[in-house]
Amino acid sequence: MSLNKSKKKFIISGLIVFVTSLLYNGLVHGVLLKSSYEPIRNLLREDMNQKMPLSLLATLAISYLFVLNFTKWSRGEGIKDGIIYGIFFAFLIGLFVDVNQYVMYPLPAHIAGEWFASGMIEFVMNGIILSLIYKKAKEEHVQAIE
Repeated sequence: MSLNKSKKKFIISGLIVFVTSLLYNGLVHGVLLKSSYEPIRNLLREDMNQKMPLSLLATLAISYLFVLNFTKWSRGEGIKDGIIYGIFFAFLIGLFVDVNQYVMYPLPAHIAGEWFASGMIEFVMNGIILSLIYKKAKEEHVQAIE
């Protein structure tokens, strides 16, 4: 079974977003916000490392949903598309996850705010990456039509 060029681009794009998200979140949660988690240590799972495969699977799924939605939504306007799409996706995820986590659990507001801000940066960064990957494809499509 041979994959066509657009399917290969989709698979590679999803992997790029996945790896970028893993590296970025490792930096944010493992280094930058590490001290912010001290007051909530008692809320964290003791067996969190055993649940890591589920977290990785969720991140992989979100990465591919992010790419799939971008390919349907993008107008081929370059980095502007990536920034706008990243902001939209970050608000969607941030409102759904970060705000609800703050409401459901006794989290300090600054943690939810830090999660929201770091998510905004993550999704805008990934949106820009996708706009660079898919920009050429849109230009080639326009040239093929002309």
